[in-house]
Amino acid sequence: MKIKKRALSLIETLICLTLVAVLLSTLSVWYASINSQKIIFDKLKGPLMEERYAFQRLQWIFPSAKYLFSSTHDQSLSFVFDRGTFEIPKLSGKVLGKLYFDSANHCLSLCIWPLPQKENLEYNPTQTFILLDSVLECYFEFYNPPDPFQQPVDPQKVGRYPTVGWQKEWLSDYCFIPALVKICIKRQEADGKENRSLEYIFDLPVTIIYPEEKV
Repeated sequence: MKIKKRALSLIETLICLTLVAVLLSTLSVWYASINSQKIIFDKLKGPLMEERYAFQRLQWIFPSAKYLFSSTHDQSLSFVFDRGTFEIPKLSGKVLGKLYFDSANHCLSLCIWPLPQKENLEYNPTQTFILLDSVLECYFEFYNPPDPFQQPVDPQKVGRYPTVGWQKEWLSDYCFIPALVKICIKRQEADGKENRSLEYIFDLPVTIIYPEEKV
């Protein structure tokens, strides 16, 4: 006995089409949301990678920093550090470094010089690197921890020792380096609508009292 197939009614067809339309609409909204999140992530990924690059470069430098001092006049931080091996012999090993805010180009830059020597003064190669761009403001802070064993300061040496806690500058007259250095950065977003604030904090080598002679 043959079973006669029943054709779909108009109402059933309309219901099927409605369900398909709802499903496609939901998928379209979901895809648009994913695409929007991807666009936002791509905009953030670039600046975040640049900031991570700057942090990693500085994290490699500061553990060997010595004879550190700052200047609030040009928002710079000068120090000696061990660069290791480099293709230019004069810029290898212990070198002079200056981390500064380039207000003209809106960037955080690092300049490197060879240590002063009596011979070959005519040829002193330098290198300058841009660590982070789109910088609107940059300044440094330094942390001097309390020392319960610190002796009273000789009146003749007043000014050669920093106060305890965070401070805005670190003078060249100080005979040791701070425990921490903080780099405070205000950076412009790619769309120019907002500014982001960053803080890089690095610990420095064990505080050592330096001899009287200068580098």
